[in-house]
Amino acid sequence: MFEGFSNDVIGRSAFGRKLSDSENGKNFLDAMADLAELLGMINIGDFIPWLGWIGRVNGADKRLEETAEKIDQVIESVIKEWLHEKGLEEQSGQHFLDILLDISKDVSIDRDSLKAIILLLLADLVRKFDWKLANGVEPKDLDMRESPGMTVHRAVPLLALASPAT
Repeated sequence: MFEGFSNDVIGRSAFGRKLSDSENGKNFLDAMADLAELLGMINIGDFIPWLGWIGRVNGADKRLEETAEKIDQVIESVIKEWLHEKGLEEQSGQHFLDILLDISKDVSIDRDSLKAIILLLLADLVRKFDWKLANGVEPKDLDMRESPGMTVHRAVPLLALASPAT
């Protein structure tokens, strides 16, 4: 529940709407979950470059490319949708995306740069919170055992609570 609330707060500040209300938002959240999982994977090629081929064999490289493409498509769709809605109703400068698109009219910014700025904003918003473990759990009490399956997950999921940064 709290995760959904945090995602909606971030979506409202960046795009002016809840991420959970639209198909794009749900796709974006799915892509972010995939990215978080990929970031948690150990890629031996990052440590031993001559073993980088393992990422191609085990499918990690392909999953990373597919996730990046999914994120790119979602952000592209959000920008197109926003431009279409903006053309229908004249609003300006209410949300970050409004401001960014208004600036892009005056300054030569290509679409890939716009997408990069949006991703940087979302990453920066996540850092604006202080994160604490839920239910009074202390770091020393975390269960770091893994459960087997197609992908490795923690035996006990990690729950964190966000509060405004001090």
